[in-house]
Amino acid sequence: MFAPLARAGVPVVMTLHDFKPWCTNRLLYAHGEICERCRGGKHWNAVAVGCVQGSRVKSAVAAAEAYLHDAWRAYASVRTWIAPSQFVYDKALTFGVERARLRVLSHGVEAAPPSAAAVALPAHLPATRCSRDGCRSRRACGCCRTSRARSRPRRWSCAATVRSARGSTRRRCRT
Repeated sequence: MFAPLARAGVPVVMTLHDFKPWCTNRLLYAHGEICERCRGGKHWNAVAVGCVQGSRVKSAVAAAEAYLHDAWRAYASVRTWIAPSQFVYDKALTFGVERARLRVLSHGVEAAPPSAAAVALPAHLPATRCSRDGCRSRRACGCCRTSRARSRPRRWSCAATVRSARGSTRRRCRT
């Protein structure tokens, strides 16, 4: 799979979102417990236990794919492995990935420092934007309003554009 890229000189980087290179069901977890039966390429254990979605047929297909990847050395040309957590990093090391080819790159959102106060909107600005297609208003145009009596926003939809007594047009909303 990655060999043509490696031959072309393209560095192959793979993120370990799961444990597919080593585990037939990709989770290291089967039937309610931690499972490392396939360690060392023993993917037949997946078929014996039926660990892929509780099905031996699905496990057989996944085991055949895993044996094919092992035979092709599908992951041999991965130059750098990205582990999204320290746990995944440690597990990859136990499965034989060289420390020099493995990096931790956490994903997610960092928490705001506790001293940061929440930014409140000024009272004259609405809490929501208009969700009606074509409406460009950022203020309360009548398309979207919130009811303070309710905990959830009340959605309004525009029925028509009407002409006022002065000749200007405005939106007229209905619930």
